[in-house]
Amino acid sequence: MNLYGILIAFVVGMALGGSWMKEWKDGQIAKHEQTMARVGAEIQAAADAAEQVAANKIIDMEAAYIAGEANAKIVVQKVYVKGQSYVSSQPVFQNPACVVPADGMLAINRARASLRTTTDSADIAPSVPAAGAAEGRPAGNAVPASPSGHGTVGPMPAPARPTDSGGQVPGPSVRPVPKPKPAG
Repeated sequence: MNLYGILIAFVVGMALGGSWMKEWKDGQIAKHEQTMARVGAEIQAAADAAEQVAANKIIDMEAAYIAGEANAKIVVQKVYVKGQSYVSSQPVFQNPACVVPADGMLAINRARASLRTTTDSADIAPSVPAAGAAEGRPAGNAVPASPSGHGTVGPMPAPARPTDSGGQVPGPSVRPVPKPKPAG
């Protein structure tokens, strides 16, 4: 009977130990599922917040684009109106040679001066005469009407040919363009 008692005690111990192990394992699984649910909720909240921030930035960018476009239209309209006023007030603009009077040159040079950098402030462009200059281009057609007004152009030397006629063009070879890599 002693052997049967030990055997029964062993079987009962195994049954109780197995049920305790199952209960412990179920507790571990439940704890893991709770942690995963909490982390998933945090990730989803962060993703929702990022989507909202991105949507707000897109709205801000669209509003800035619309405002910039409207401002550009206003500036273009101002420039067009000022140009039209110059054309209507200055008969010189109807001359094909288009000699600008001193007042117009003052306005042009003022505009050019505001566009200059500090490094070239003393440099004057040769194509625009100084404001109120006594000399300048005479009124009239700058291009002579007769071909005799043009000088002759001398003969042009022939381009040098490569000595080897391998069929290749001299100079650097064309490098292959790398293929774009997918984002992400």
